[in-house]
Amino acid sequence: MLCLGNQLSGVRQSPQRYHFINVPRLISTVIAGGFGGRSRDQLTANELELVTLVELRESVLIGQGLPFAERKANLLGHAQGLQVKRMGRDVA
Repeated sequence: MLCLGNQLSGVRQSPQRYHFINVPRLISTVIAGGFGGRSRDQLTANELELVTLVELRESVLIGQGLPFAERKANLLGHAQGLQVKRMGRDVA
């Protein structure tokens, strides 16, 4: 995985406040399949790590100027890849 600095080097625009209004809902949908309103206090350490990594990716995608639908598809693939890696790491 590229480091965040390398990803940010392609930033095209400065994120605006409105970009982040639906981010919690999008991230919850990507990770849990729906918006359930779970507090971070209820998440496991692995779930918190996944949320953090997806939030970082979302910030980069917003900075790159990607529209919502493209960001959502990208985040779904990213989260699934992270979960597969985690499952492999937990099995080993």
